[in-house]
Amino acid sequence: MALATRRTRDRRFTREGPPPLAAPDATVLPLLAHPAVAVLLGAALGVGSLLVSRVSARLVTPEDPAGGLARLAVVSSARMLLVVAALGTYFLFGGTGFVPFGIALVSSFLGTLGYEVFRASSAARRSARTS
Repeated sequence: MALATRRTRDRRFTREGPPPLAAPDATVLPLLAHPAVAVLLGAALGVGSLLVSRVSARLVTPEDPAGGLARLAVVSSARMLLVVAALGTYFLFGGTGFVPFGIALVSSFLGTLGYEVFRASSAARRSARTS
């Protein structure tokens, strides 16, 4: 029994350590650095982030406003962490595409958010006129 344990230990110590983290495929990295791909990915993430926000805002209901706000806060925090992680990942692997990615991400999110605010204010004005 002691011999088998010793062999296992010997094999473990003769290895060159843990395997390295898997890097993205070499064919993907040049694509991430391309500005058009970076802009498309950033815009898609910005719009997707806002869609998640809209869905989570529907969780706030008159029946359970406190629970809905708590769920909305959790989803919003998770969305923020996802965006920060995406920016960090793109910074590490995207190379020169990081700036277009970040600009597209922020501008698409703010643009769609502005549209949502405009649409909501228009709906509020229409409902105020009819009341």
